[in-house]
Amino acid sequence: MALRKIGDETFVDVEGLVFAEFEQLESDPKATLIFTSGQQMRISGNSASALHSFLNPESQPPSRSTPSMLEDAEAVAISAFAESDRIEFTPMVRNKAWYHRSDKATNRSFFMAFVNAKGSCSLRMFDAGTGIAFPKQYRSGNYQDQFKELIQGAVELTVPSQPNLERDCKERLPQSTLGVLRSQIA
Repeated sequence: MALRKIGDETFVDVEGLVFAEFEQLESDPKATLIFTSGQQMRISGNSASALHSFLNPESQPPSRSTPSMLEDAEAVAISAFAESDRIEFTPMVRNKAWYHRSDKATNRSFFMAFVNAKGSCSLRMFDAGTGIAFPKQYRSGNYQDQFKELIQGAVELTVPSQPNLERDCKERLPQSTLGVLRSQIA
């Protein structure tokens, strides 16, 4: 984590920021931020405006007193963040995720589909070469905690549309899903 000082007592992990959506910048600025950890943060007021300026320095008019627009944006951000604002932290737990993991000991590779539902979680593993399913595993709690040893060192993948794991993936992955997943590890 690399924190950037924005104000006297305010720091932001700019490198860990993966998503920032700004609303109503002219009247009542608000921003929703999502970090690589999955944590969601909602900021408003001058904090939202300053972060927008910091992340989007080309939207600022050029400054004659500073050599670059980035430095100008940082100055705006520092002064705005110095004022007190409301900052809300909301933990964001994703309920579905896909990962790829290679087992060097057996020279095999797997796709893993994780799901959180109703206070428990499940894992479906599929052979990355054939798409054949392994027996489903259930645990109480969320998959992020219960299967963290499998997630560590694995590569997160995405699918354009989530297949129904119970109906469509009982014995093997559908060819379309298998193709999408394979293309991400090639």
